[in-house]
Parts: sequence; structure tokens; C-alpha cells
Amino acid sequence: MSGKKDAVKLNVEIYDKIVNEIKSTNEKVIRDNFTPTVAGPEIKTNNVIPDFITADEEMVKMLKALKQQVFQITTTMENVRASYVDIDADAIKNSAKLETH
Repeated sequence: MSGKKDAVKLNVEIYDKIVNEIKSTNEKVIRDNFTPTVAGPEIKTNNVIPDFITADEEMVKMLKALKQQVFQITTTMENVRASYVDIDADAIKNSAKLETH
């Protein structure tokens, strides 16, 4: 497999747009400083409410963890893009050297 038709191609503009959309959406998942509402003592005596409080706290933890994971993913995606651009630039430079010899 050689030649230009087999070359791996990455449309950097589309890739950047997708990464930016993921990052933008990730910012909307949950506010970084979000904390669950604290129930008053009279509400906590209800048989069902403590289960909802626990579920709410777990959901907040899960959403914050999701946000952090997506941040790591988009960081990796940006690193891959930068690496791709560097490799592509090196390949073009090396190709030009070979063509002149």
C-alpha cells in the first residue's frame, strides 16, 4: 500500500469543529461548582427523601466524573491532531527532499 490514494487524510477543519463542539457541550453537562441542594432536617425524616438525596449526590458525582473524562478525551484528541499535523508536515518536507534528489 503506497501512493497518494492510500494516504491517511484528516480534514483538520472538520476535526477541530467536532472537538470544539464536544468541548462546548461538555461545559454544559454540569457547573464545576454545582452542589446538590441540602435538605432541611424535617424533610430528611421522610422515609423516601433520604434515598433521593443520596441518588442526587451520586448523580452529581457521576456528572462531574463524566465531565472530567470528556475533558481528558478532548485533550487527547487535540494532541492527536497536533501530532498528525507535525507528522504530515515532516512527510511533506521529506517527500520534497526525495523529489529533489
